[in-house]
This record gives sequence, structure tokens and C-alpha cells, in this order.
Amino acid sequence: MALQIFDSLKKKKIYFNSIEPNKIKMYTCGPTVYNDIHIGNAKTFIIFDFIKRCLMYIGYEVIHVQNITDVGHLVDDSDDGDDKILKQAKKEKIDPYEIARKYEINYKKDMADLGIIKPDYEPRATDFIQKIIDFIKILIEKDFAYQKNGSVYFRVNKFNEYGKLSGNKLDELKQDASERTIKLDEKEDPRDFSIWKEAESNHLMQWDSPWGSGFPGWHIECSVMAKDLLGETFDIKSGGIDLKFPHHEDEIAQSECCNGKEYANYYMHSEHMLIDGEKMSKSKGTFYTARELIEKYGAGAVRLALISNNYRQQINFSNEFIIQSKKIFDRYIETYNRLQKLNNLNLIENNIEEKIKNEIDNFNKNIIEAINDDFNNSIIISQTTAFLKLVNNSIENNEVNNNIKNIFNHFYIKIDQLKNLLKYNIEIKIPNEIKELAKQRDEARNNKDWPQSDILREKILKLGYAIKDSKEGTIIIKNENR
Repeated sequence: MALQIFDSLKKKKIYFNSIEPNKIKMYTCGPTVYNDIHIGNAKTFIIFDFIKRCLMYIGYEVIHVQNITDVGHLVDDSDDGDDKILKQAKKEKIDPYEIARKYEINYKKDMADLGIIKPDYEPRATDFIQKIIDFIKILIEKDFAYQKNGSVYFRVNKFNEYGKLSGNKLDELKQDASERTIKLDEKEDPRDFSIWKEAESNHLMQWDSPWGSGFPGWHIECSVMAKDLLGETFDIKSGGIDLKFPHHEDEIAQSECCNGKEYANYYMHSEHMLIDGEKMSKSKGTFYTARELIEKYGAGAVRLALISNNYRQQINFSNEFIIQSKKIFDRYIETYNRLQKLNNLNLIENNIEEKIKNEIDNFNKNIIEAINDDFNNSIIISQTTAFLKLVNNSIENNEVNNNIKNIFNHFYIKIDQLKNLLKYNIEIKIPNEIKELAKQRDEARNNKDWPQSDILREKILKLGYAIKDSKEGTIIIKNENR
């Protein structure tokens, strides 16, 4: 089965063909670095990290660009108001460049902790100012843009396909646009959007240009970076569904008018995240940064939770949801560790080994088919669950020899290319007090003193640890949910 993806532009699942054989050029819209990223942002980045890993799993080389917006992103995402970075700089009373670098560092730490593969390129908007200016010059020369009072605007009505991604029609946009608090007399048409903004003398981030001192619009940076790093047409444009309009729509318009070619061949958008069934809200106390949840539940549980649904499905994030993900994560790690502790393995019948090989081959085949079916995560998860069950049953039945252990380990590493959870398999130093209580409980169990055994278990729980009984003995784990 060949790879199929849901193309947001064509609004249906279609077969995928890369521009270059076995190579995919992919652009994901990155963060605006004015604050710590919230869990909704993190979901988008983790989702497309997972998709990238899926593409690599089936044999593609992925060239990935994910930008850093460190200038030009206005507060209301229209043509008026404060830049988000400038607004935060005023709030913290520090230089806006310092704000951008501070939160860029925090963002990169969050991404590293969440197990995200570092993009091949992470360009900053501020490093592309001259190329942005050159790009705008071409649009003006081709009459797709015009200068007015030091700002430059894109002529939306000159691009006949405007709205093809979002489904918005120009005549329907007119009323909404005219209600914005902008200087309408600067624009030929209220639907036109800015690609360069005039800066007032006290504006803290500005650059010289042929149109006067100013700064780039938000949408222009991605068009310029994509062209420079991936070419005039690349394979996949990706990002959160909230970026479909106006951000991606405007990117398409200015890029295709500048280059005279298709911007991207496929568009992928991840769905929104809900918190307890609603949008995140600071006033309701349901606004969480990625860092908060990492520290509370552990990065492994957070990562697993955010890849538990298909990218086109909403995730309803709740305390119960993350706790369940933590349990699944713990089982994933515990099964792996249980496998590693096996030694002095018994000889088993050859037919068992052959049967295991066939089951593993079938898991792998089903995972590949699921990836090819628009990254069908439910099947990938079910096959992983079935694999863990196979490992545990084989251990319980003493049906693991050295060859089978190697087969299991090899496939564990293979599926972990998708999940990247084993990186969190860090040995926890168990306090001597907990070890002593566990030892006393083992003695109580050996003496069939079940009431004393239960009392000791509760003591261990209250101290923040949990115990699990297995054939390999008592296992002590950190109980992060208590």
C-alpha cells in the first residue's frame, strides 16, 4: 500500500508522491518566542515530530524546517496592535531581543525534553530581513503589492485563487476586514494584508528598507524561509489548524505570486486541543504550559498523551487522560526493563521461535500499513499494545531464549523510533527507607501475613512510591501521581 495523506487543500485523502524519490521536504510553522509555549503549541510540534518519524520509519529521508518567529507577529494577528514580543518586553521591562532569546532557549529545552527530533533548520525571522525585503521587491515589481506611507500591502484581489485552502471567499471577507481597527485609507482594499510595516521612531525592532524604517509582517517570513531553504515548491506544509487562515492562506498567495509556482504540494493541519472539553482559558484555570505538565507528570507521559490520537482528531486533555497515559507509559517502560533482566534463559522449541518471528513481522506489516493510511494512530497503538502483551506472555510462559530476547529488543527499538519513550527509562534511586519497607512486606507475604503486607504497601504509597509483584520479584517505582 502506497502512502496516502489527507491534503487540507484538496480536502480529501490522496496518494503521496514526493518531488524527489525517497526524500521529503517539510516545513512546519514554529513558535512565536514571546512566552513559554503552552500545551496546545507543544501538541502541534509533537504531532509533526511523530509524523516525521513515521515517514522515516517507511524509508523516507525528511528535510525539515521549523522557523522561529522572533519579530512581526502582531497581537491580534491582523494589521494593527503591538507585536507580541514587544508587548512582552514592555511587561518584563527588558529588551525585546532578550525576550526572544530567553523564550527561544526555553522552547528548545521543552522540545528536547519532549523527545522531538531537532529540525534540520530552525531559522529566525530576524536573520532573514534582507531576503524578506528582496522577496517583497519582486511582489511590488509584479504589481502584486504596493507601498503606502512606509508600509507594503499585498493585493489580495490580484490572486484569483485566494481562499482555496481555507474555503473563505473574498466577498465574504470584506465585511470582517473592514471592521478591523486599521488605517483603511492606507489600503486599496480592506482585505489586503501587510507584508512590511512602517515603524514609529520609538519602535524597538526595526530595519531600513526601500520603503522606510520598519519590520516584516508575520506571514511573509515563512514564505521567504521556505523558498530559501526548501525551494520554490516543496512537499509538505504543516502546522496547527488555527494557522490555516489567515497565515497559510496568505503564505500561499504571496509565494505563488512571487515564484509563479505551487507553494507546496500537500498541506497538513493538526486539530485543536481541548482542556476538559473546552478551549484553554487562563480565567478558568485551564491554561497549561508544556513545562508545567512535564514537571507534574513527566515528559514521557506528556509525549505519549499528545500522540495518542490521530493528528486530525481533537484531544480532550484532562487529569484523568494524562494519568491514563502515565499508566500506559509505565507499562511500556516496565515491560522493556523486565525483558532486559532476563538471564540464564532456557532452551525452547524451534517452532516457538518461528511463531514469534512471524508475529513480529505481522506487527511491523500492520504498522507500515497504518502509517500509509494517513498515519492511522489507533492501529499503531493497538499493534504496540499487542506486542507488549506478547513480550509479557512469553516471559510468563518461560518462552524466551536468547534469540527471542534479541528479536524482542530489536522490535522494541524499532517501534521506539516512532514513540521515543525509552529515552525516559532512567533508573530511579530508591531510598533505603523504601527498600527496607519493601523487604519487610516481602517477608510478610512469605509468611502469608496479608494484613501486615497491606499495611506496608500503604506506607510505601504514602511516601510516594508504588510496588508491583512479578515473577522477577518486587519492583519499586516512583509514583508520580500521588
